[in-house]
Amino acid sequence: MVIALLKRGKKAKLRALAESEEKAKLEEQKRKQSEIETYKRSLEDMAKGNIDPKDEAIMTEVRNFAKENPQVTANLLKSWLKEE
Repeated sequence: MVIALLKRGKKAKLRALAESEEKAKLEEQKRKQSEIETYKRSLEDMAKGNIDPKDEAIMTEVRNFAKENPQVTANLLKSWLKEE
């Protein structure tokens, strides 16, 4: 009976250790993703530093068009690349 209790305790410790390792992995992934997003925002902010508000509005419209019409955008890019 004592051996059975010891085995249960050992299994519980191993399970807790595995869970804590999994939590640590998830937290590390979240931290890395957060760093990536912060870096992307900083690059975008630096790139937008010298942009005229009119140009920014045009870029926003182009982005929205590309998101709404990916096939048309792809065909347009293909035709531009063929011309060069």
